[in-house]
Amino acid sequence: MTDREHWQERHALRPERTAPSAFVERHVAHLAARAKGARALDVACGSGRHTLLLLELGFRAVAFDHASAACRRLAAEDKRVRTVVADADALPFRAATFALIVQTRFLDRRIVPDLLRLLEPGGALLIETFLVAQHETTGHPRREFCLEPGELERLCRGAGCAVHVLECCEGVVGAGRQATHLAAIALCKV
Repeated sequence: MTDREHWQERHALRPERTAPSAFVERHVAHLAARAKGARALDVACGSGRHTLLLLELGFRAVAFDHASAACRRLAAEDKRVRTVVADADALPFRAATFALIVQTRFLDRRIVPDLLRLLEPGGALLIETFLVAQHETTGHPRREFCLEPGELERLCRGAGCAVHVLECCEGVVGAGRQATHLAAIALCKV
């Protein structure tokens, strides 16, 4: 089974929607105060936990995923959501389209420059994804989809666009069986 087939099948089964990331929630709440009605993109939206948060806070949300089942579910649940089904390495949006981009628990290093290109000047990018320690501890996700320590900030700073880092952190989030090794960054495009 390919990765694409795996995710399509998983979303067709309608997985339980988890709570939004505390990191994303904190930053989005702060940004929403000055960006009501602005366009926001949820990359690899999955079950839509962040898309729905964006809508609740007044953003015009676009949910993006290669799994059409995920996008269909979101569109059926909330008519305000615009969904786009495509591969992340072919982001079908014009430059300077979004005030906010959120990407969690997904990693394609090649698209970081594209994500920054899609931001309006002053727009914010929030990324939170797995560290290699997560793979070493649990075997999931595959190692190539995990970041080395310090890699996320290097990727963002080396993406060919001036950025101002608001917060960058790495470590274990949660406890017990829910403990997850994550790297997170919040930055603004200068």
